[in-house]
Amino acid sequence: MVATESLLVLLKQSAFSEVDCKLALRGQKLPAQLGNSVARLCAVSGIRQHDRFARSAGVSDLCHLQGQEVFRRARNARLIMSGHVPSLEQMPDKNSYPYCIWYPDVAGEETYQKLAAAFPDTRYQVGRACAVAGYAELYRELNLLPDVCIAEEAREAGNGGSRRIFNDIMAKPTRYAVMNDYNLAIDLQNAKPGACLNADTAVLATLKRRARFCIGLGSRPWRYFNITEDWGVGEKDSEPEEVTLTDSEVALFESPLPFDLPTMHKDLLILAAAFEGNVDRYSRLRRPGRSVDYEYHCLLPGIYRSTSMALWLAHNPDIMEVVVAAWDWGDIQGLRRAINARHVMNNDTHRLLDAEPPVPDDELPYWIWYPNGSRPSHTTLVNLAKARPAMRPQCVRASIAIGHRGLYTQLVDMDAEFPSSNVDHISPVVDFYVMNEAKASPDRDFYVADLERLQRERGLVTLRYNYDKWKINVPWKTGDMASDVILGTLTDDASCIVHTGQDWEANDAQPPKPEEDILLIMKTGGTTMWKRLLPHLTTSLGSERIASSNVVIYSDQDERVGPFTIIDCLVNMTDKVKKSTEFDVYREQLEFSSNNRYVEAAGIDGDDSGPTGGWIIDKYKFLPLIDHAGRNWPQAKWYVYMEDDTYLFLPNLRQYLSKFNWRENHYLGSFAAKSDTVFAHGGSGFALSRGAWESSFGKNPHIVEDYYQYAKDHCCGDQVLAHALKTHGVKFGENGGDEKFTWGFNPVVHWSFPFSRYNWCSPLLSWHKAHGRDIARYYDLERIWDFTKPLLYRDFFLKMIASHIQKKTEWWNNMASTYEISSSNKERPPAPDKASTYDLQLWKKAWESVESCESACSGWIDCTMWTYVEDLCKMDDKVVMGQGYAPSMHQRKTSLKHTSGWLLERLENWRC
Repeated sequence: MVATESLLVLLKQSAFSEVDCKLALRGQKLPAQLGNSVARLCAVSGIRQHDRFARSAGVSDLCHLQGQEVFRRARNARLIMSGHVPSLEQMPDKNSYPYCIWYPDVAGEETYQKLAAAFPDTRYQVGRACAVAGYAELYRELNLLPDVCIAEEAREAGNGGSRRIFNDIMAKPTRYAVMNDYNLAIDLQNAKPGACLNADTAVLATLKRRARFCIGLGSRPWRYFNITEDWGVGEKDSEPEEVTLTDSEVALFESPLPFDLPTMHKDLLILAAAFEGNVDRYSRLRRPGRSVDYEYHCLLPGIYRSTSMALWLAHNPDIMEVVVAAWDWGDIQGLRRAINARHVMNNDTHRLLDAEPPVPDDELPYWIWYPNGSRPSHTTLVNLAKARPAMRPQCVRASIAIGHRGLYTQLVDMDAEFPSSNVDHISPVVDFYVMNEAKASPDRDFYVADLERLQRERGLVTLRYNYDKWKINVPWKTGDMASDVILGTLTDDASCIVHTGQDWEANDAQPPKPEEDILLIMKTGGTTMWKRLLPHLTTSLGSERIASSNVVIYSDQDERVGPFTIIDCLVNMTDKVKKSTEFDVYREQLEFSSNNRYVEAAGIDGDDSGPTGGWIIDKYKFLPLIDHAGRNWPQAKWYVYMEDDTYLFLPNLRQYLSKFNWRENHYLGSFAAKSDTVFAHGGSGFALSRGAWESSFGKNPHIVEDYYQYAKDHCCGDQVLAHALKTHGVKFGENGGDEKFTWGFNPVVHWSFPFSRYNWCSPLLSWHKAHGRDIARYYDLERIWDFTKPLLYRDFFLKMIASHIQKKTEWWNNMASTYEISSSNKERPPAPDKASTYDLQLWKKAWESVESCESACSGWIDCTMWTYVEDLCKMDDKVVMGQGYAPSMHQRKTSLKHTSGWLLERLENWRC
């Protein structure tokens, strides 16, 4: 056992030892220099990661020493994560309670349950651990206030239990901020209602970032959170993957912030708000007690632009001190000069001239005529020049910049009338920068000549001070006011701060980069391509939606269309297969093409119906195209499949996929089943994670050949793909392959889809069997939608369908079908289970006429549409648009007349 006296000696040793740091991180030995801040971080990290080290005698003795509670918390965290609830001796007070008890490991549910029972004040830490692990039942037992940190953690975890926790919190009318990841506090007493999800949580994924131990680590925070109390120290640097902005994140720059922020890295939002001077956004988004990279740089121009920002910061000097503390060269005087400049441009001089004590010279503003259009008045400049001689050079320069000769003359003549006591300047009015402004003026001949006259008459010499070199810049040309560090990085009017896909680092404004997260795969065929593909080129495959380098189109023959090379995914099938009867159409398509025959069905010269049966070879395409995509685009995180009559709402889909870990097995889409296989319906679109590809195609390079016979024996390619995936351990479904149905991907077109209270509030991901006209209209809707919130089924219905539906329409079939009542079943008609929900007498008469059918629907409280034909009344609790027959169509003479009606006012009860 290490004696207490020996530990006290170690705590006084502050030399840095690389060897000791490595041994501590590996859980092998306490550092011999426990007085060194970096060695202490390494010891904390080692204790949290290694159970044997945490239970060692040396660590136990260290934990007993007063003032070493950080080690006690690390030891207790390790015990908990190893399945052991600490004793009262080990955890005697709140100062010994660890904040993070879910990283690097998650304990079993029973351990957390026992911990909460033994130490009730750890319930919120336990609740957070439940959010990570998905222990939904235990979370409910804890009876916690709905905390926003726990909600954000649960949203990121991605498993079924975590999503239930997230949904439970979000369903509450009020949420609270109990946990604070910035200062590791759990403040239940002062938890105020009305908290929002604000991206202020150190979610699990952020804890994996490591910084190699080095002298000075921890002396200044290198990241915002330290919930493990080791500042993420490690043996090697481990940077996170580069963060790029999605469409939905870019949309946050162009619209009001939602009450709850989506999962995102919000630093660029903070910088944009600071740069624009948007005090509402900045005060909400900024990280309390922290400064993000380049916040100082962006806050300076924001103050110049915004009176509100200037006043708010003047009343909150602690915020300025936090921002300045993050920069070695930054000084708070720079921010105060900006605040004073904003007051001067507002012609508010009493804050400068009447202040007690007087405003120091180093806080006097220089750029008092920027931004352009915020110029001080003649009186303001004269009063400033009289009262504060140190400001005469900038007052004179301002008069030249705004082209006011009379004001200029009055100011330069002021030197003789009101001499300056400022001995640091040989000339308070003629310096290098004033002369430089004069040379840039449209009236340069007058100003330069007059300044040269002053120099001769008064014997003045203009000096250029190196430490003032920033004054030579013209702010509205460089986008900068008091720094030469980020000249020109941000545009002066902030009109184009960020583009989709741009790296969030504000100091490196690069052009948009291609997305690497998603490879969009489209399947088409030679017999349909020229009829279906072209509308997609300017809509769903447009470059503003997704980079062409992240799109691949597969068919059964090679083609080139615009920026896209269409790949024949069947070209590598064996000659024996290609000569089979099922591949007749494959060979015939090549023959048509070689004989200059068109198969576009366009009704123009040279057009031909072409070979039939292209769908027969479709089922053989699925395995080759997924195999080819994975091997040629290995950087993609998601392989998103669509067909040439599918429309995918990509912004919604990106948000949806962000809930899942692409490294794990995920196979997501619309539920379908045939024989022994559950699969994602191909026409609806589906997504396959890179992890799932690696588990199947990555492990079996012969997967296409291995499942050829299965493809031949079964009807559908999407079924074949699912069967191959399942035999490699990849199952369909959201919750780890639960094979459950999910709303979002749709196997039908919008006008035949049954909208209901069950899908009304779900995000819309796709439509199938879409015509070119439909695709164009979907695209138009997507372009105007604010994707800071997802496009729901409800939103689509209200935007695209509701205006086309009347209360009652003849020659229209809305496909109502849940209950059908006719003369043949009028005595015992099918009816809802609860008699109280409908009028039995009206129900039995529903078959008699259009009016009776409409009355029966009105009498059933859940009825939203009905249709009547001959003596048949159909009613439904869903809403379908359906189709009608135009007056000129022959079906009005050859078909039975349908009359349909809708009760759209009842949709108001379908609340989201």
